[in-house]
Amino acid sequence: MHSMGQLGTTTSGRVAVVATIVVGSILTDVRLPAPVDAERVAADVIGALNRGENVTLDFQGIEGLTTAFATVLFRTLFASFTPEVIRARVHFRLQSQLQREVMQRSVQAAREPSE
Repeated sequence: MHSMGQLGTTTSGRVAVVATIVVGSILTDVRLPAPVDAERVAADVIGALNRGENVTLDFQGIEGLTTAFATVLFRTLFASFTPEVIRARVHFRLQSQLQREVMQRSVQAAREPSE
């Protein structure tokens, strides 16, 4: 589930629509998101990016966050867009320092070749 209508500006000064995706509304369990949930979240992000929207992923109410979930999320996103596009157009509203650390580790893991 995402909401649209917020406007932001791009680095070039153009106005861009920002889609906010409420991650908790997509998950099967907000206590511990599963990797399969990451694929659904990524599909929503990819759809919004393909429509020209920037994205905010809102993790409000998510109790846990695993490296497996976040790695699948980033690997799926990186399969469609470069890390630079993701960095520029996808923003994260995280709940804790722990979630930030998991996301940072997962970006690195997602960039490594899969076996």
